[in-house]
Amino acid sequence: MLNFVYIVGGGTFAIKLAKVMTDASIDFEFVDEMSASPLIGKKVHQACNIPNVSAEFIIAISHVEHAQRAIDRLCFSGVNRANILALYYESAANVLEFMLKKDRQKCLYLIENQGGDFKKIEKLFFDNDYKNLYTFEKYCKKIGFYYIGKGGGFRSHVLGLPKELSETFVVKEFSDQPPHPTALKSYHVMSEQSMLESTWPDLVINPHFFECSPAHIPKLTMMHMVYDFLVYKDLVARVMAQPQTHYLFIPSRPSMELHQKICRDYNLQNNVVLIPGGYPRLDNSIARLDDSKLSDKKSEFIIYAPTLSALMTSSETKYTYSIFDAVEFIPAILAAFPDKQIIFRPHPDDLSVIKQGIVTKRANAFRQLLKLCDLEPRCHLDSNQSDYISTFSKARVLITDTSAIAYSFALTTKRPVIFYSADQEKVKQLMPDVAYIKDREKIGYCVDSIEQLINTLTNCFNEDNDIEKIEFCEQVVYHRGSSMQYLIDNIEYILTGKKHPDWWYWLDNC
Repeated sequence: MLNFVYIVGGGTFAIKLAKVMTDASIDFEFVDEMSASPLIGKKVHQACNIPNVSAEFIIAISHVEHAQRAIDRLCFSGVNRANILALYYESAANVLEFMLKKDRQKCLYLIENQGGDFKKIEKLFFDNDYKNLYTFEKYCKKIGFYYIGKGGGFRSHVLGLPKELSETFVVKEFSDQPPHPTALKSYHVMSEQSMLESTWPDLVINPHFFECSPAHIPKLTMMHMVYDFLVYKDLVARVMAQPQTHYLFIPSRPSMELHQKICRDYNLQNNVVLIPGGYPRLDNSIARLDDSKLSDKKSEFIIYAPTLSALMTSSETKYTYSIFDAVEFIPAILAAFPDKQIIFRPHPDDLSVIKQGIVTKRANAFRQLLKLCDLEPRCHLDSNQSDYISTFSKARVLITDTSAIAYSFALTTKRPVIFYSADQEKVKQLMPDVAYIKDREKIGYCVDSIEQLINTLTNCFNEDNDIEKIEFCEQVVYHRGSSMQYLIDNIEYILTGKKHPDWWYWLDNC
C-alpha cells in the first residue's frame, strides 16, 4: 500500500497538498528546481537527483505549462509517466483529501493502478454517483450548482435556491467539498477539472468567478461581492468571457457599472447579460437580524475583518491591506477601551491556508493575531466560514481595509465602518474610479494612523446614527428585500434565452 510520495512543486499548492498527505499519514518529500531544502521540514530534490525514480509522484503546479515541464523533467530522469499523478487544479487536492478520508484504501489503490489519470481515478472512486448522474427526467430542465473552494465556495450566496428550484427542475449540487448540512440528496463531490468536462446541466449556477463548466452551457454567476472592488480584474474578465452565454446577477449600481466597464475595456466577445437583481444574502441577513431581534444597539464589540491576506506577497497591494498594522492597533484598541471587546474575523480562506502551514510575512502576522485571541480574554476569534450575522448583531462598528465585508456590514446593520490604510491618499490615487473607494465615507470613516483610529472609534461609540448614511444603505442595492424572489420569478428568461426588457445585454451595447 502506498505510504510515500514525492510532491512536485514548491508553492502554496504544494504546501496545501503536503497538509493532505500529512493528515493521511503518507510520508513525502518535495521535487522542485527552485525551492531551498528543507521545505516545511522535508527534503527538496531536483528532478536530476531523485533518490527513488520508482516512487509515486504528485504534481501540485496549477500553471499547465510549468506542470508539463516538470513532468518532462521527471520522465527524462527515468520516472515512468504512469507513476506521475498531475493535479492541475487546487480543487483536485480538495477532492483527493475527501477521497482519502472516505475510503483511504480504495483511493490509494486507484492512485497506484490508474496510470496517473486523476479524472479516471475520480470517476472510479465515485462510480455510483457518475452512473446516477444521467438518470433524470428526459424533458425537464437540469440545473447544476457548482461550488469550489475550502471556504464553502461562497455557497451561502445562493441560500435555499437549490431547494426552491428543485421543486420545478432537476437540480444537483457539485462541489470539491464534503456535503454541507443542507445539501440536496443529489450532491456530487467533483473536482474543477471534471466540472469543466461535465455536459450534464442545461444551466450552471456558480456563486463565484470560476471556470467550472463547458463554454457551451449557459452560466449564471451569483456575485459574492455587493460592491465593485476588484484587485484582479484580468482574472474576472477572463472568467466572464469563458461561457458563450454568461448571466451575472448584479447586486448594486456600482457593481453594474463595474461589470459594464469590464465588458468594454476587455472587448468581450461572448453574450454577457447583466441582471439588476440584488443581493440575496443581504436580504437574508437583514431578515434574520430583524426576526431574531439579535441586534444590540448598545453593543461593546468591535469587529476587525481584513480582506484575504495570508497568501498575498506583492508590495503593490500594501496600501489595501491592514494586517501588518493590526498587530499594533488591536492591542492599542484593547488598551484604549478597557470596557470593549474585539472580534477578529479573518477571511475564510486565510484560516484554511494558515492551518495548511503557509509561510508568508502576512501569514505570520495573522498567526500573531490568532495567538492574541488565545491569550487575551477580550479578543475573540470568529472562525465561522459561512455565517456572519451573529457576529454582525453584536458589533457597534467594523474595522477593515478593503474587504467586501465592509459594505455587507453597513448595508445589513446601518452601522459605521472604519477603513484603515497606511496611506489613504495613496489608496485614492491607485483606484480613483473605484466606487468602493469613493463611497467609503458614505458608510463610514477613513483613517491611516492608530491615533485617528482610536479617536474615530470613540466618536462611533458616542454619536447617534447618521441619517444620510442610513439612507444611502437603503438605496444603493437592487430589489432590497426581494432579490431571490426576483430571480425565481425570472428564471425562465435565463433557461429559454428570451430577452428581458430590464436586463443589460452586452452584445446590444458594444
